[in-house]
Amino acid sequence: MLPESMVRIYTLAGELVATLDVDSNGQTIWYGKNDYDETVASGIYFYVGVRSNGMRQTGKIGIVR
Repeated sequence: MLPESMVRIYTLAGELVATLDVDSNGQTIWYGKNDYDETVASGIYFYVGVRSNGMRQTGKIGIVR
């Protein structure tokens, strides 16, 4: 990802879980917590990376606790 981008994490039901900023190196880390700093449940989540130019990148993340 490019700087000035963001990554949004969603449940499979489409509920927003977390919004993450991308650092100057184009990277971000998700610690498995929602925007309220609560640990998320095991399951499949998907992410949408949105670049400053409007392009999007999507993928899935599996959490096992």
